[in-house]
Amino acid sequence: HNTMDLMEEKLKTYAEAAKQSHMEFIQAKEEERRLLEDEHKNQHARVNNCKISGLVEVEKEDTKMVVTSFFQSQVKVHEPTILQAYRIGQKKGDLPRPILVKFGAESEKARVMANRSMLKGQRIWLDDDLTPTQVQARKIELEKVRAAKDQGLVAYLRNGQAFVTQRKRDASQ
Repeated sequence: HNTMDLMEEKLKTYAEAAKQSHMEFIQAKEEERRLLEDEHKNQHARVNNCKISGLVEVEKEDTKMVVTSFFQSQVKVHEPTILQAYRIGQKKGDLPRPILVKFGAESEKARVMANRSMLKGQRIWLDDDLTPTQVQARKIELEKVRAAKDQGLVAYLRNGQAFVTQRKRDASQ
């Protein structure tokens, strides 16, 4: 009779441990789902935004006018629908702070982003407004590109993903 009680006690302990483990698993999955949902909402909120880095900063500037003028003169996009444009981050010495631009529609942003190659060599960059999670993922992918290039391979980054070909780069590149 004592062996039976001991086995029942062990079974209860095992059942409680299994139930506890299952509850922790469910809670972890729920938290993961919630984080993914938050990330998706954050990405969706930024879909009409872009960031301009390297554009000279002037005190008491009308940032929206500066951006509109920049798009017309440098990117050759006339009268884009800009809802907001403002500098982000803390001022660090003489470095210009990035500008966050919020467009009225994704198509407006696409018009501007399609012409960003016109900025090549000007030390001004136009990028998507990425979430911190996307920024971290992009850094990892960029490291893959750098490592491949260090090995002499052709590698590039497209839509946040590293692409590495098996062929070697020409020595002239």
